[in-house]
Amino acid sequence: MDKGRGERVDFLMKAKVMGGGTAVTALDKQIGGGHYKDLNIQPIEFIHANNLPYIEGCVIKYITRWRNKNGVEDLEKIKHYIDLLIDLEGDKNADDPAR
Repeated sequence: MDKGRGERVDFLMKAKVMGGGTAVTALDKQIGGGHYKDLNIQPIEFIHANNLPYIEGCVIKYITRWRNKNGVEDLEKIKHYIDLLIDLEGDKNADDPAR
């Protein structure tokens, strides 16, 4: 992992824990509810720290919020993204003799 990125994530996590005199970050604000902001670690922090691609990031986002936002609809979105990932990655791996 890029050292700068790791330091940024560490800073954001420390800022969140310390509160008080710490500057407000974008992670302290959320437009449209608190379903991410109220988590111990926000999905974007995990996605960014682990350099996850778009589809995998969407799965993380929806799995962390489904109980507090859209319920089963978010679970259906997860299934859709997993099916997309299988279709896209399955095509790539179809010719791989190591699989």
